[in-house]
This record gives sequence, C-alpha cells and structure tokens, in this order.
Amino acid sequence: MESSSRVDGYRFDFDLGKDWIDLTLSQGTRDEAEELARSAVKNFNPLKLLVKEGALVKSIAKRTLEIHENNPVYVAACYTSGGVYVAELVLDIYADEGIPHPSEDDVISMLLDWSNASISGEPRISRLSISGLSAVRVSALIEMKRALGFGRRLAESLKYAVFLPDGETIAGIDVRWEALDISEEVSHSVDDMVQSMRVVLLDADGEELGTGL
Repeated sequence: MESSSRVDGYRFDFDLGKDWIDLTLSQGTRDEAEELARSAVKNFNPLKLLVKEGALVKSIAKRTLEIHENNPVYVAACYTSGGVYVAELVLDIYADEGIPHPSEDDVISMLLDWSNASISGEPRISRLSISGLSAVRVSALIEMKRALGFGRRLAESLKYAVFLPDGETIAGIDVRWEALDISEEVSHSVDDMVQSMRVVLLDADGEELGTGL
C-alpha cells in the first residue's frame, strides 16, 4: 500500500508495510483524525484485536492529533495485529534558505544528540543511499527520562538524514520504540519502509519534475 505527503517542492512516497498506518493529516481537525482512525481500524482483523474497535479508533485519533501539533511532513505508526501500538515514524524537513546544508559528518553529530535521552552503549552509524540520494543512518539504544523525572526507560531509536538535491534541505526521519523484545523485527520493518521512500521533485504547480537526483 502506497502513501505520500508533499511540501516545498517535494513529494515523499512510501510503501507502507503490513503493520504500518499513515497518520498524516492535512487539516489537523478532530473530524479528520477520527475519520482516518476509523478507516485504519477497518484494516484490522476484529478476531485478532486485543482491544475494542471503538477504543482503538479513539487511541489512533488521539495519537494522530498529538503528533500533528508539531506539523510533521509525514507520519506513520506501527501496530501489532492485536491493535497494540509499537512505534511511530516522523518525517520533517530542515533548511535555511540560501545556506548549504551541513556536511554529513556534522549531521551525524546532530543525530547523535537526544535532547530528552542519553545513549546506552555504542551507536551504530552508516552511510547509505535512499531514493538515489546520499543519506546517513544512526541507530542506538537510549535511556529516556520517565514522567516527572523519576527513573528512566529504555527505547530503541533510529534516525535518518536524507540530503535533498537542492543542496540546502535535509529530510529527517525519526523512529523510536520501547518493545525491545521485537526490536530486530521492528528495525527491519523501519529500514524496509525508509528504503521504499521515493523523493519526487515538483514544479510550482505541483507537477512532477523527477525522482531523486
């Protein structure tokens, strides 16, 4: 299943994995979020759900609205077949008009900074190509502060930075999850989804100019 989002001369197309739901809102209204949630829940097998359908609709709608408050370009969430939330993928773009984007090494340093968490162990860093564009990937086990600052909890974090062809813009993708018992499975699913991303250039009228470079 394909899903996409567009912003500032680019469209980002993804092939959604079987456990992923597109949570991207265009208007950010409660009605839009609830309609998206109802549509998403229809794809679950009711015989496998561990929660009531109505409760799942409310949960997805609430999560969708909360994420939209930060105005992301694209959002998807991973759920088990039982309707249990696992992870969310958020894509944003970063650019200073007229200023070249930082180097790969500088971007890696930025990706290694978690404002609300600390790294546990050694991060895993790789350079790769996504949609024909240079990209970097950072994976790490992190310790996040609990609510009110009491104690910490472990989570897995995956970050990607994709260098877009205008030389100024970076597409940043951030994914994290706490279900460490299925971490390898989730990591593979995220990698597959990110590698499926196609960056499509658009003209001023929103028509396609090309894909990637």
